[in-house]
Amino acid sequence: MKKSHLYLVALTIILSGIFATVSGQNISNTGSFNQINIDGFGSTNNLAARGIEIFNGSLVIATTNYNEDSLIAFGKQYGIQEFLDTYNSLYRYEYGLKSDGFEIWTYNGSSWRQIVGNGPEAIMPAGFGNENNSELGFLIEFKGMLYAGVRNIHEGAQLWRTNSINSSWEMVADNGFGKKNNTGCWSAEEFYGCLYVGTINFHWNGEVGGCEVFRSFDGETWEAVVGGDSDTEQGFMMPEGRGMNFYAWSMANYSGCLYVGTSFPGEVYKTTDGVNWEPFMAYENYLDAWSNGAKIPRHFGLHYGGGIRRMQVFKGELYMFTAQSYGKMGINIKGLGRIIEGLSSNFKFLKIRYDQLKYYLAGTQIWKYNSTTDSLTKVVGGFGLRGMKSGFGDLQNTYLWSVTSDEEYLYVGTSHPDSTDVTFTRNGLFDWSFCMDKTKGHGQIWRYDGKNWMCLVGKGIAHEFEDEYNVGFRELTIYKDILFGSTMNVNTGVEVWEVNS
Repeated sequence: MKKSHLYLVALTIILSGIFATVSGQNISNTGSFNQINIDGFGSTNNLAARGIEIFNGSLVIATTNYNEDSLIAFGKQYGIQEFLDTYNSLYRYEYGLKSDGFEIWTYNGSSWRQIVGNGPEAIMPAGFGNENNSELGFLIEFKGMLYAGVRNIHEGAQLWRTNSINSSWEMVADNGFGKKNNTGCWSAEEFYGCLYVGTINFHWNGEVGGCEVFRSFDGETWEAVVGGDSDTEQGFMMPEGRGMNFYAWSMANYSGCLYVGTSFPGEVYKTTDGVNWEPFMAYENYLDAWSNGAKIPRHFGLHYGGGIRRMQVFKGELYMFTAQSYGKMGINIKGLGRIIEGLSSNFKFLKIRYDQLKYYLAGTQIWKYNSTTDSLTKVVGGFGLRGMKSGFGDLQNTYLWSVTSDEEYLYVGTSHPDSTDVTFTRNGLFDWSFCMDKTKGHGQIWRYDGKNWMCLVGKGIAHEFEDEYNVGFRELTIYKDILFGSTMNVNTGVEVWEVNS
């Protein structure tokens, strides 16, 4: 996959990443759906939720915040030079995004309260007082304290904590754990009494990239176990993969091992002691994988994978959820003349047919691993039958974006963006401008009992959600026996819904 394609996909996802079936049979869905917040918590710059946890008996949720001072704001006209500058910033992974600082809100089952933000009730200012703190990678409870992993693409990642939703927060790590290329704390998991934190680390400014992992016994003193001064190179570097595995995208504590799933090209590593790592899913082909101790090649032996977006333990098995790199999501260029648009349309038709084949063979999928039988099984993916196909049979389910579970069900939220229109306008002979439309889409929620899938929210089901700008469900959790889902919406801001299914 070309770098430019990868970064454009990343920008669309960041700003923007059916029918119900059981074993191929249609199912009707009954339930109640209620939005419980004001769109964007009163600010359209709160585009989505990033980080969700139950703490002190309350639901705690953080926002992703980007404002219109960013290089590309949806629905606004920009000059061509700004477009070129933006493209260059994409290549450097700087994006040119501007923020007012993330917010954190709590919900007690009946009302919301802002605890981080610029409102009158807030205990801390937005972004913990730093506007460059644009979003969180996670919220997680560890030894009675709530930890927030912060993304800051200008100064490096930070880690903050509090002992109460009524108390101030303190910073326990900053400057990307001493390396500014660690721009975000993106995943976390407790394992044998330690908190493990995984980072985002792209290659730019002439440095090799690759995620890093840090751990702490007390939440204050941190040591590198991947990257830094550890014995494992950043990004779990394989000889043919240098500069990849940018994100430590997901973590799971399963059957005496800590698993870490990475972004493109999508690998999984595990450790039994928290320090020494071995490949579980890595290398380009089966021969290399098996000869080096991995169970299967990267991205389950298939090509064009975006990475292991989420992991979840459910009914004694480890479920792994992928992002896919191809599909119908993309950018439609308009306004360059009928001939060019006509040629583009013809090419696009052929490309979609080709992408469909790649997608069904290798697109967004769900796999599970059983440590007792040492077996790896594809749950959703390939051609399958309707809901068992990749993306639950829908090409636009590009990410399996969020996941949660209880003893009975596994719940999955998807990213389902439409193609975004970019219109170029000629104002004079050498005077051009462009405008990127607000991204539209229709996120879905699926439920699984270990045998059968049911669509709870999707095309034609749960019309309460039919806001054409709800691109996907960024976070899911269960609070007071009710499923809560939060959307990404670049038009009016994040929506939080309760789903009584």
